[in-house]
Amino acid sequence: MRLASWNIRGLGNKSRGRLAGAIVNRFQLHFFAIQETMVNDVGLPVLNEIWKHYAFDTIQVQASGRSGGLLSSWRTDVFSLVMAWKRKNWIATILRYSPSNNVILIVNVYAPLQESKKKILWAQLCSIARIWPGPLCFMGDFNSVCCPGERLRENIDLVSIANFKDFINNASLFDLPLSND
Repeated sequence: MRLASWNIRGLGNKSRGRLAGAIVNRFQLHFFAIQETMVNDVGLPVLNEIWKHYAFDTIQVQASGRSGGLLSSWRTDVFSLVMAWKRKNWIATILRYSPSNNVILIVNVYAPLQESKKKILWAQLCSIARIWPGPLCFMGDFNSVCCPGERLRENIDLVSIANFKDFINNASLFDLPLSND
């Protein structure tokens, strides 16, 4: 099962779709979670650039003006959609993984910058994690880090780090390191 997440910072044209498609092809992805599409609707021409060699399905959350927007997409020869629901900052998909017939919950997240709004989001995501009995994966742009070394800038918010760690602990999750391999 090959999953990836990318904050693309704009997916409104075919050239960005081709770039995303190159990632899908290079890593032979089965599921791709994209944050900050910055469009109300990622159209079929762009989606076809992403998944040009595969049959696919998608769920989207519209951007608010020129910010936000989420896209969860997957190969239909690998996953079949069981159920999905979404809010402004997340898309939850329950998918059946065809090689094993197992069901997995994948949540694509784009967290707000304001700490007060993040705390509301963390509570929503914890509720999802607590009621889901099977394997799950939260992925996306959490706009938070678990330790200061994960942040490039000098301005580190220790309260945000503590809140994010609490969320991970309360949801019984573990943080995987970033990788570009």
